[in-house]
Amino acid sequence: MVRDYGSIDDMETMAISKLTWFLAATADVYDLTLVTADKRLLSGKGFRTLANH
Repeated sequence: MVRDYGSIDDMETMAISKLTWFLAATADVYDLTLVTADKRLLSGKGFRTLANH
């Protein structure tokens, strides 16, 4: 199964986007809830998030 966790918006954010993708994929595989203030993760799909303001 292939999931879409988002795409890289520009080359400047490539490293952050890879980490974001890794966190999202890990949360999905292990059925975790991510606690984050990152808007990209909060708007993601396929995993649970909890806003940390």
